[in-house]
Amino acid sequence: MVFCDWLDQSPTDEVVVRTEIESETYVPGAFFRREPPCLLAAIEATTLPIDTIVIDGYVWLDANQRKGLGAHLYDALDQKITLIGVAKKYFKDCDAVEVYRGESKKPLYVTAAGIDQ
Repeated sequence: MVFCDWLDQSPTDEVVVRTEIESETYVPGAFFRREPPCLLAAIEATTLPIDTIVIDGYVWLDANQRKGLGAHLYDALDQKITLIGVAKKYFKDCDAVEVYRGESKKPLYVTAAGIDQ
């Protein structure tokens, strides 16, 4: 889904792309091996300019900037589009910013590339 403004209540555009996924054994935490081709196809299919992408997952997995899905996508986009990763579960040794929604007691864990956190 594509939004033109952070405060938009509904998407400006929705993109659906069918892609072939290489057959590979599932490895927990290794989304970066299978997901980027699908995400890149969707990004290329939109006709609107994109300056920020928000993904469900981590950009960085730890303070040493071990790459998560978001960092791999950021690199695949030649580091030209800001990537923000939002995860629901804490990843061991993660250096994420905790964000609380409303009165929720469970934080979301946010990491980013291409922007100061």
